[in-house]
Amino acid sequence: MVTPWHIAALKGLLAVLGTLVLAWEAWSRTHRDLPRARLWRRRALEALGMLAFLGWWNFGYFHFSAYVQLHEFPHYFLGAKYHRELGYTRLYHCTSVADAEQGLAADVSARWVRDLTTNKLTTGADLLSRASECTTHFTPERWRAFSEDVRWFRTNVSTEKWKGIHVDHGYNATPVWTMTGRVLANLAPASRPFLLLLALIDPVLLGLMWWLVWRTFGWATLCAALLWWGTDFPGRFQWVGGAFLRADWLLAMVASVCLMKRGRPLLSGFALGYSALLRVFPAIMAVGLGLREVGTWWSERRIRLSREAIGFCAGLALSVVTLVPAASLLNAGQVFDVSDWASFYENSRKYVGTAAMNVMGLKTVVAFDPASRSTVVGDTWLDSPWDTWKEARSLTFEERKGVFWAAVGLFTGVLALAVFRAEPWLALCLGAGLIPMSGELACYYYAFLLIYGLALSPLPWVPVLLVALSAVTNVAPVVWKQTDDQFTAISAALVAFVVAATAVAWRGLSQRVRHARADVG
Repeated sequence: MVTPWHIAALKGLLAVLGTLVLAWEAWSRTHRDLPRARLWRRRALEALGMLAFLGWWNFGYFHFSAYVQLHEFPHYFLGAKYHRELGYTRLYHCTSVADAEQGLAADVSARWVRDLTTNKLTTGADLLSRASECTTHFTPERWRAFSEDVRWFRTNVSTEKWKGIHVDHGYNATPVWTMTGRVLANLAPASRPFLLLLALIDPVLLGLMWWLVWRTFGWATLCAALLWWGTDFPGRFQWVGGAFLRADWLLAMVASVCLMKRGRPLLSGFALGYSALLRVFPAIMAVGLGLREVGTWWSERRIRLSREAIGFCAGLALSVVTLVPAASLLNAGQVFDVSDWASFYENSRKYVGTAAMNVMGLKTVVAFDPASRSTVVGDTWLDSPWDTWKEARSLTFEERKGVFWAAVGLFTGVLALAVFRAEPWLALCLGAGLIPMSGELACYYYAFLLIYGLALSPLPWVPVLLVALSAVTNVAPVVWKQTDDQFTAISAALVAFVVAATAVAWRGLSQRVRHARADVG
């Protein structure tokens, strides 16, 4: 019987083999290579890339039960479909009231539920005592539709999973994502065929993304990027595979790099702006391009924006002035209302302060203290799991935040040196390194690291380091059993990769410039 561990072992093996083949490819750039060796290496890379592509889908085993992700769907389907009624704070409150009205009041009263107004855990009984705070936002027709959708989800997942859904982190999509998600979710009531149809949107988006990479960079680069995306442990299918519209931001983020490479800076800026309006953090990538411009000003002793920077900034601005008003109008319904953006900001602020073990980044490393590991503080938990753990991590980070900001500043300096001689599209790629260095993201968002694989042609050792990182991520869960330990270890490896890749880019691009000058001389 095939298990998740078998799949993980196979992915780890693919990552190791991919590292070796890519290292061979990088070595061949500076050493004499036979034509037959080049052919075999290219065929091996293509085979591993295609296997990695299948690997992300767990080689057809998906969730080892079904394709559709029924933990993720209630959040994004109900949260988007009934966003006007639920906002960002009433999802679990209203599902609890709907359950109680359907004869499950005793079960609801006894279970833990996250109160999304504070992101603290409370009892279902507390929420039921305030049922009117939920129902008054619905018309009778919309409440009946909502209750039926809730009934469908509850009866199609296990009792334990339904309880677990209510202690998650609610609906956190941006108003721009909601604009699309709300329209799609309102097309039909919840059902297996309809949810499967919605879940199949992401494969189409991913297919479009990989087609764009192939058309822009070619097969070898496509396969290098696939080796990260398809084999890494943090971004595996378990998290958002088979879910509702969770690949749109990644397509837009990768498209931004591809469009810049193809000489379309306006579209590149619009694509990155769209990605940022879907998930916020992709905007940090633009810092790489900004640092490149500043370096040029310093070198030329004058301030002059390049054609690429002007077009890119215009595209960013265009995405904001079109998509933000559109979301403000369509989400409110015939009334232009920007209050949804304020609600999103407040919800995001609460979310950042909520305990989550599966986050990764430099901040995760800096906040680590052996005394605050879950295996140590677990006995001190009271009524709110992970609050003690989160508080301990937060206190440790506060004590060390000077170290954190010093590291961010030092890395930014190295990044500035690396992107100074980079082409605009490569500056965007390298700018992505500031994302894990400046904050924390949930593990599944690190699919975006595939962008480093696009650097195969100018910087062949960078994809080698990337795929080696994937191999390391598959070892972590074997060595460490607790989730917080796993992602702390992976975060340390991630930080090491980003620093090493940026340093390699700095050295490699500097050497290219020196060689070009020598050739001219």
